[in-house]
Amino acid sequence: MGQARHAGGRPVAGISPQPWQVWWADLDSTVGHEQSGRRPVVVVASQEHCAMFGRSVTVIVPLTTRERPLPNRVKVTLPGKPDSWAITEQPRTVSLARLSTLVTTLSAPVQTELKTALRAMIDIS
Repeated sequence: MGQARHAGGRPVAGISPQPWQVWWADLDSTVGHEQSGRRPVVVVASQEHCAMFGRSVTVIVPLTTRERPLPNRVKVTLPGKPDSWAITEQPRTVSLARLSTLVTTLSAPVQTELKTALRAMIDIS
């Protein structure tokens, strides 16, 4: 699958991310302590969000291979890659132009762990 392109808020052709999918993304440019670079991300946007805005933007959580002893970090295993952790304290809305390749869809148990961690990080029940 080729790199998606985006211009001026128009839909991005060929990309249709769904909740709990992992995609490769280019998160540059950033400010401060935001995660940057090319890395896997988890789509955490709801089905409703995807239906409303899923042709231009989505909500993601970046992954890192750096393990930190934080209770909100959720371990994610990707095929053929080192273990990763979801950085649930950094949800972010991104253009679909940042996404390039679908990696996998997370298992139901990992989805449940991520939902619990996200609820704690953004104060929803």
